[in-house]
Amino acid sequence: MNRVIHPLNRAIRRLRSNYLLAISGSLLTALLIVGNTSVQAQTCTSTAGFAHWNFDNANDNEIDNSSGIPPSGGSGCVGKVLKRVDGGSNSVYNNTPGDVDSDYGPVCKSKKSICTGTWDKAAVFERYISVYITYPKGVKGKLSGITFCEMAMARTKASGGFGNNNRPENYRVRLRKRVNGGSWSVVWTGSARPTTKTDWTGSSSNPVPPTGWGSYNSDSDGFTTQSTDGTAEVEFEFQLSAYQNSDSNSSQEIWEIDEVDIEGCCDPAVCSPTNKLVEWDFDNASDNQIDNSSGIPASGGSYSGCASVVFKRTDGGSNSVYKADENSGDYGPVCASDRSICTGTWDSSTPFERKLILRITFPAGKAGRLYGLSFCEMAMNKTKSGGGFVTNNQPEYYKVRLKKNGTIIWTGSVKSTTKTTWSSSSDPAPTGWGNYNSSSDGFPTQTTSGSAEAVFEFEITAYQSSDSDKSQEIWDLDELKVFGCCDDACVTPAKPSAVDVPRCGPGSVNLKATGCTTGTLHWYATSTSTTILGTGPTFTTPSLTATEDYYVSCVDGLCESGRDVARAIVNAIPAKPTGVGASRCGPGAVTLTATGCTGTLSWYAGPSGGASLGTGSSFTTPSLAATTTYYVNCVSSASCQSTRAAAVATIQTCDCDISITATRGDCDATTNQYTVTGVISLTNTAGGTATITDGSVTTTVTIAAGATSVPYTLTGLNSNGAVHTISVNLPNCGTDAKSYTAPAECKKVCPTGNCFETIIRKN
Repeated sequence: MNRVIHPLNRAIRRLRSNYLLAISGSLLTALLIVGNTSVQAQTCTSTAGFAHWNFDNANDNEIDNSSGIPPSGGSGCVGKVLKRVDGGSNSVYNNTPGDVDSDYGPVCKSKKSICTGTWDKAAVFERYISVYITYPKGVKGKLSGITFCEMAMARTKASGGFGNNNRPENYRVRLRKRVNGGSWSVVWTGSARPTTKTDWTGSSSNPVPPTGWGSYNSDSDGFTTQSTDGTAEVEFEFQLSAYQNSDSNSSQEIWEIDEVDIEGCCDPAVCSPTNKLVEWDFDNASDNQIDNSSGIPASGGSYSGCASVVFKRTDGGSNSVYKADENSGDYGPVCASDRSICTGTWDSSTPFERKLILRITFPAGKAGRLYGLSFCEMAMNKTKSGGGFVTNNQPEYYKVRLKKNGTIIWTGSVKSTTKTTWSSSSDPAPTGWGNYNSSSDGFPTQTTSGSAEAVFEFEITAYQSSDSDKSQEIWDLDELKVFGCCDDACVTPAKPSAVDVPRCGPGSVNLKATGCTTGTLHWYATSTSTTILGTGPTFTTPSLTATEDYYVSCVDGLCESGRDVARAIVNAIPAKPTGVGASRCGPGAVTLTATGCTGTLSWYAGPSGGASLGTGSSFTTPSLAATTTYYVNCVSSASCQSTRAAAVATIQTCDCDISITATRGDCDATTNQYTVTGVISLTNTAGGTATITDGSVTTTVTIAAGATSVPYTLTGLNSNGAVHTISVNLPNCGTDAKSYTAPAECKKVCPTGNCFETIIRKN
């Protein structure tokens, strides 16, 4: 089996900042809390999918003791990882029949499953898979159980070949728990269960289809719900162990696991003035400048996922980040960490003309509170610039104020900067920092209900009491913190409504969804995937050759709705039909035909565009004076159109003559009728159907193009001795007529008592 190492994903919350910029802080007491004026703790309800693994995002190789496979779905309030803890290997199999470049195996529902070695003794829990669920300190919650699919096959594939598998006979599951990294204790053990044994009946290119899997649910073993009150970090470990009843030394002891699902939940976070929303310590910043548009990422904050936070300059000027190491370029003092920010000040007594901006944006639908701001500050007597030291015109004062949605709502009192002497050119001052805390200025707690977006801006400025023209007016800031919290209790948004969108032939499809008025629509490839393909009311798929399903949800803050499916339908384009032309002599209408369409034939005047002139297997043109090309395509039941075929209506310039002869036959005494025969003579005919008429008796004759003479027979004429006219008509050619005298009437004569036939003839 091939080995795959997966990164450990223990993200507690998803960071959703527009952009986060770094400043460190030592004694910051600014707090942001999202919630109503009084935020109530709420109780979570355990649900399936709290953490879920289907291995689709794993590679086809081995995971070991230290790394693991991240979940494919579930809540972000806890850390979670699936891995091996006792040695051995676990291969992830991709169910791709005929893929000779990678191992493959059965799957329960998704595209991949995990194949794990088992222990070859009766002793259980000596080789096993572990699923870790970690509730960090401050997060309350419940853990209510585990489910998964399992299978033990008769043979397995390894290194490109197949071998017999000594299938494990039994398996068990148990749960361990530890608090704050202490000792593990077993809190529940499920009953022993026989594995689901399945034969691999297909060939080497045909893995077991998604059947034959057994299902496990800890509820049937009386699993006791586990709770954590948030006062400490609590780790839970589900151990999944398969084993033999006796020793065996086979090269393979393999057990398949798929669709691992944890049931649980987290209690909503509760706002508190001591919760740190975000902080900057500059340790992750480079020794360069930030300007009006860019910034430094934040270095911490347990609630930073609930609001976007930006630290930047808005009035021009520059801000340099200094590292406290003279051998690494510029350097300066630091309050508690490795770096600090050095910012220019305003050289007049007017504050807030050159300032730093710390912007916190609460989106609509996210309630909370903002408690204040704190930081370390220092104004030194000299600074380093360009590798040398220069005198600094130390700013004398600083102030902080707060804006909400552009309006000033609070201004702190004037504070004197903490002036410090730099005593050595090679030894930045490590002490002498002053601390600022907005709570000492009576900062009023700010609340937002979440009914609309709320934008708060802290403005920090230092200034001189009078103008000065020195080249340096520098102020240092470090360990900047904002305190606050967001109410993580969320109302799950309603599931959006997606629209199926068809297209004809390969290509991309523009899918659409509605019904997410207070959040953002997220698009996914599957119903459980965590990889976001796009956001917004529309999503353009990649080029598709077949119909594909995509999924869309509504995300409002940390809350996500269920997913609706949007089908990108790729309909086949019909084959091009065959157009059949026709001709005539001289002006007039021509009837064209077409074949080869499973659908509806539609006729057009041009090779593209334009309105349909008619539908059906034939089309009669208007009267034409010259040869004209028409076009026909095939339209499927899905309204997909083929390319168009040409059909030519040919108008020939031809001088066609026609004449007819008529030879009468004798009267037939049995019917008193006679027959006329003759020849139709033609010149330059385009062909067609000739109609021969004598009184009320008519017949037709088919004339081939170019024919010069065609015989005819007209029967059923009554003998009466009268003069008759027989005529012929051929469209596109003309008419002709001949007169003749019909034979005299003839009939049977039968005298009374002695019947005989008398024939009377009249000339």
